[in-house]
Amino acid sequence: RGEGRFVVAPFLRSRGVNRLDLLILSHGDAAHYGGTWELLDHIPIHRVIVSRADFRSKGYRQLLAELERRKIPLAHWSRGDGLWTRSGHWLALWPAGDWPAARADDLALALRLSAPYGEVIFGADLGLDAEARMAASWRRPCDLLIQGLHGAEDSMSALFLEAVRTRAIVANTAEFPLRAYPSAELQERWRACGAHIFRTDQCGGV
Repeated sequence: RGEGRFVVAPFLRSRGVNRLDLLILSHGDAAHYGGTWELLDHIPIHRVIVSRADFRSKGYRQLLAELERRKIPLAHWSRGDGLWTRSGHWLALWPAGDWPAARADDLALALRLSAPYGEVIFGADLGLDAEARMAASWRRPCDLLIQGLHGAEDSMSALFLEAVRTRAIVANTAEFPLRAYPSAELQERWRACGAHIFRTDQCGGV
């Protein structure tokens, strides 16, 4: 707790944002949804989209119940679901309803935003198998890939980067924990794909 009140809400206000027309929660990991509790009390939220997967996290289930209690429209998405907003067209690339994932991260909601300024993929925390299956469903290049990081052997394979053909990557990296720091192998894959890299451990918030 605290990220929403002391980090996210002040950042949004500094950008002139006083309400959220749409909030997307990728999956039931507290690192991804935890700040939402404070946001509910500080910024009006008009709609929420989550993965269709059923996550076991007690805190996540409590949050979804609170959203329903507050009568905030809540949609559960899987591959193929979409929505038009002022930002552009949002399309769910993952999860696939018929794929039995071995871990919760592989059921995260991954999205493509087709906007006037370009194509953006939000890759969430998918592992190698889920990335490969998701990438097999498209061959369109994107302008920006926003990706979580769980180590060199667990995300952003050469096959995945070749499929997305992105011009730039925003990678959620950090010096701690160690798995959030990009290994030499991953940095080499970044160089090989030719994309501009923006790392949060070097650039801060991007």
